[in-house]
Amino acid sequence: MAKLPPSFADAMPEIPDLPAALRLLVEQIPPGRVATYGQLAEALGSSHAAKWVASWLIEEPPTARCPTHRVVRADGSLGDYRARSAADQAALLEADGIAVVSGKVDLSRHAVEKFQSNAPLQSLADWQTTVAEQVSLVLPAAIRDQLNGNGNIAGDELGHLVGGVDVSYTTSTRAVAAYVLVDINTGELVWSATHEQEVRFPYISGFLALREIPIILPLLETVKSAGKLAPILFVDGHGTLHRRKMGIASHLGIVTGLSTIGVGKTLSLGQVDMEEVEPGETRPIIHDGQVVGTALRPFTSKKPLYFSPGHRMDLATATDLVCRLNQAHRLPDPTYWADRLSRAAARLLQSAESNEKNSSEL
Repeated sequence: MAKLPPSFADAMPEIPDLPAALRLLVEQIPPGRVATYGQLAEALGSSHAAKWVASWLIEEPPTARCPTHRVVRADGSLGDYRARSAADQAALLEADGIAVVSGKVDLSRHAVEKFQSNAPLQSLADWQTTVAEQVSLVLPAAIRDQLNGNGNIAGDELGHLVGGVDVSYTTSTRAVAAYVLVDINTGELVWSATHEQEVRFPYISGFLALREIPIILPLLETVKSAGKLAPILFVDGHGTLHRRKMGIASHLGIVTGLSTIGVGKTLSLGQVDMEEVEPGETRPIIHDGQVVGTALRPFTSKKPLYFSPGHRMDLATATDLVCRLNQAHRLPDPTYWADRLSRAAARLLQSAESNEKNSSEL
């Protein structure tokens, strides 16, 4: 059985409070000035945060201290805000001395030039780049020796099993993580567990690990205590197929010491030729002239999957295992069962919360 390190504290970076960081940036916008979603995202340290910035602003009403009405789109047009209409925003801007002409603000005259920020997302990106140097693309000899000709993993009570993990959301800030054990010969689900908790970090492209690993780790501790931790773990999300070679599968492998495989539904890096690809056929994913992952057309779908090693795993073994466990569903069986279980658990929680709310209103 695979073993987790005694503590994860040293392997995880400090998770910043991004809403608080964004609020501090908005508070810096003075009367007569505006900022764009993109400017705020850049001040946080990543242009990929612009979509989250926009979604946060939708829910945040303007106050004297936090003037969210002074945030506009990249072309100067007024944004979307649940607490007010475009006319309301225009009136607030004009009260600040900012002319709104044809629904737009002249950014050349009114844009904020600079923010004071510690750029928390840049710090996290730098951490990912540094830790990526620890990623190993070599399958441990002990596991390689256990892989026999028909794909079984022999050697202990979990020898014929592989694990899978996935996360589903009940709300934007609460989620359920699911872990499954799957028979490598049949693809059947043989054991499972779930864990539910609050999620502190928003979804921002390139930083999925910071959002989901904090809920996965307590689940894996429970799995370890139950003696059900498999030596190989399929993860819903990319491994080294990531702009900093540090997707959630790689990150989770580094933190836990497990051999991990990242399985993604969308291609975020590289190019792949999927012309005339047959069901069950794989194609290499190329980035900067190197093979960085594999694309697979499942037998049951025309939509390809994109997978890569996470940590303590090589691409050839990852490809063999994904193909071996991708016969009955679009997703490989460990990912399929983890996805199905986490979704079902999330629906039950949503239903229970809805019933509780309805009861309290009677």
